[in-house]
Amino acid sequence: MKLSLSVRVAESAKRKDVADLPIEALAPLAKAAGFQALSMRASVVSVTSPPARVQAVKQVLAREGLTVSMVTGDILLAANNAQATDAIRNIGPYLDLAEALDCRLVRVMTQHESDIALVQRAADIAAKRNLTLAHMTHWRTLIETVEDALRVAHAVNRPNFGAVYEAANTMACTPNFDPEAVRQLVPHLVNVMFQNVHKDPASPIGFRSN
Repeated sequence: MKLSLSVRVAESAKRKDVADLPIEALAPLAKAAGFQALSMRASVVSVTSPPARVQAVKQVLAREGLTVSMVTGDILLAANNAQATDAIRNIGPYLDLAEALDCRLVRVMTQHESDIALVQRAADIAAKRNLTLAHMTHWRTLIETVEDALRVAHAVNRPNFGAVYEAANTMACTPNFDPEAVRQLVPHLVNVMFQNVHKDPASPIGFRSN
């Protein structure tokens, strides 16, 4: 895995579809800070972006010697709303975007048990293009905890489907978080992400699980 920075750091605090700092400014800052890649989100480029925009972003990264570590192809995935599973129903455009950015990791989302079959089909399509589907540990999805991630990975049973361990969401969804449990995920890990947040019992912000 390459040390990567998510473009989320440059997004508007209130909107996931707006970049307060353009990629042209973020990329050199990321390079100077020692990052090797950027995790791309729809605030910069998405499945609906014109080809010219995709190529422009690719050229910006190339100038800085950066690659794309993972693609989150639309705002729905980032927002984790009811339409976040649209990607596994029509995976083609997300694979196209990943290939256009020379990225091998494509983020997807599940919310219901019936989504398992959809992920299997999407993974089979991705496998023909040598691409891997990645599911983040995230609240209100089928993968909230390490145990969930292991269960879903076994249920999907595809070599090109894996888990993205995201520490903040996992801790928020696990009452008695055990760091050692993460070791169980190693065979299924395709990416690891960290956010600069911590649990605060006094915080008015809460996480609703499934």
